[in-house]
Amino acid sequence: MNLPGNGGSTGEASAFDRIQSRAYYDVIEWIAKQDWCDGNVGLNGVSFLAITQYHVAACRDYDNQPPEALKCISPWEGITDMYRDIANAGGIPQEGFPAFWWVTEVKPAMTGKPQVFIEKQGGVPAEWTRQHPFFDDFWEEKRAPVENIEIPILTCVSFSDVGLHSNGAYRSFTDVKSDDKWMYTHRYGKWDVYYSREVQELTLQFMDYFLKGKKDNGWNDTPRVRLEVRSSRAQIHEVRGEHEWPLARTQYQKYYLSSANKLALVSEEREQMLSYHGKKGSQVFSIKFTDDTEITGHAKLNVWMELRSGNAGQNDFNVFTVLNKYDEKGNRVPFYGTVGNTQDVITRAYMRASLRALDEAKSTDIIPYHSFSSYQKLLPGEIVQLEIPFAPTSVFFHAGETLKLTLASYEVFQSAPFMKNNSLNKGGEHVIHMGGKYNSFLQLPIIPK
Repeated sequence: MNLPGNGGSTGEASAFDRIQSRAYYDVIEWIAKQDWCDGNVGLNGVSFLAITQYHVAACRDYDNQPPEALKCISPWEGITDMYRDIANAGGIPQEGFPAFWWVTEVKPAMTGKPQVFIEKQGGVPAEWTRQHPFFDDFWEEKRAPVENIEIPILTCVSFSDVGLHSNGAYRSFTDVKSDDKWMYTHRYGKWDVYYSREVQELTLQFMDYFLKGKKDNGWNDTPRVRLEVRSSRAQIHEVRGEHEWPLARTQYQKYYLSSANKLALVSEEREQMLSYHGKKGSQVFSIKFTDDTEITGHAKLNVWMELRSGNAGQNDFNVFTVLNKYDEKGNRVPFYGTVGNTQDVITRAYMRASLRALDEAKSTDIIPYHSFSSYQKLLPGEIVQLEIPFAPTSVFFHAGETLKLTLASYEVFQSAPFMKNNSLNKGGEHVIHMGGKYNSFLQLPIIPK
């Protein structure tokens, strides 16, 4: 069956809104009443077929409740907040993927005329961030209210889908109300893993337990988190079971940015500055680990910055940042990324300076949560604090290997088709302040031996 207005179905085509979740709800209830169904329904699928599961499992039009027949879901990698995860991550509009998505998936699937969709949605996906630059009701309706999901869930978080699903899929584990929740992590291609024998058997065991009542099939002994720790694209350091996410034993270590381009355990006593060109410049900070080190969880960058502009009236800028691994010989170690990228970084993040305000109620010391409600343009000479969360990851460093943090005014190590609108960065200098009262640091989730 297809959603309204898609794949031959009648009705109004839409994207991640109440029309879809309501229709999905009604279809599940209809299926449960058929002679060939025992009244128990489970859901399983990747990407869009995962996102729609979040929405129907907490259906807004039915008091945030799932259909009575829906007993469990298995969403395999999907965004939970379209604005924060992909469309305007870090406050910088994403143009590449929405255009790609519209041409390859949305428009071709429509039953009716695309113009009707465009009029209802206010434009094609690539235009949505221009029409709705802040997180408003338009984006709230497209956000999956995962905090209201109470039914059993087996969800997937891919560390390789940075830029798409990795940024928000973890919420489908951490934020759901259900006591019966499990999370599978990996760093490989989403389809390869989804169709692997291991995952198919795991999903069947999960479904048998909650749909068919096979309480003796061993599912209750399954660890709540399947963690895959990678050393490189090809090498899996360890696969192990964990009890929670983020891991409770994590030690959040601050590595301070220094004027010698190092990541140090102690901040410099005196105030220091480094800068890079505001259109095509960067600065790199590094640390060589003296002991074997596992980084698993959510890293964040806390950095104090200033815009010294050569252009009259320029009062805002974008920051692009990535984490990379280098081996003992100084060679960059690549990882699997999304959409066929085999040369990806560990993880990446972005931030528009004027959208730096945090939602204090939802932010934690581990994961900053930005409100994206209004611009706070910079005054001349103003130094502002940016808290930038990275997409979750899990990577192992052997002693002698190096972690490098790059801050730039453009998309370093770009991953197609994810291209940001970076027209804001026109020139001038982006100045990094550190030392003294400016505690610029990279916080890493270190797992003790």
